[in-house]
Amino acid sequence: MSDNNEALNRSCQTALSWSTLRTIILSSDLVKLARSEEQKLVYRNGRERIHSEWESIYDYLLCAKFGFEEIVQTAGKKRSNPTFEQLKSQSSNSYKMQLCLNDYPYHMESGIDHWILWKLGDQHVGGILSEEIDRAKLKIFCQCVLVNCNDNGIQMKVDSSLPTLRSPKEDIDTSNVIHDDSLFLHWINPPHLKRDNCIYRFDTQDNENNHSTDI
Repeated sequence: MSDNNEALNRSCQTALSWSTLRTIILSSDLVKLARSEEQKLVYRNGRERIHSEWESIYDYLLCAKFGFEEIVQTAGKKRSNPTFEQLKSQSSNSYKMQLCLNDYPYHMESGIDHWILWKLGDQHVGGILSEEIDRAKLKIFCQCVLVNCNDNGIQMKVDSSLPTLRSPKEDIDTSNVIHDDSLFLHWINPPHLKRDNCIYRFDTQDNENNHSTDI
């Protein structure tokens, strides 16, 4: 829900391909990201529902994304406990992070997943760090592609769409994977959209020229 109202007016009829997304994101031309007319309607209805039920978008995010307690006020609208204002007044190095699929993704071709990395707190750092984005990408990769991911190594799924895989325990270089822009793209939102940071993961099972991963 981080888009401003201008985003509601943007639409595209043709689904964005991975190649197009790469050009848009690497050039920071984010205004070209858009939803289909159907997605815009779902997004608009979602915004209206949240604004009608919640005191603020921040109250909704704290409860829906970070699991904070939900309190119904006498006027009927819901608030988080603690509130966002109370959290901001606290000076703390602690923080919470949540990685989840975008509830309202842009209009993209099948096989492209849009994830959002949410971060709450840690005011002294002032934003999401590059290593936190890398860990989020690794988590996505582990969840979607791997059987096991720990300090002892990584095991890949055995799948017919992975012709180069010879063993379920074959080691792979995850540092190359998470920085491969044929698999992952990300951006950090500009200041006026600083509620979240976005990560795209490309599911290559739909890309006939690349068979390195599969869900």
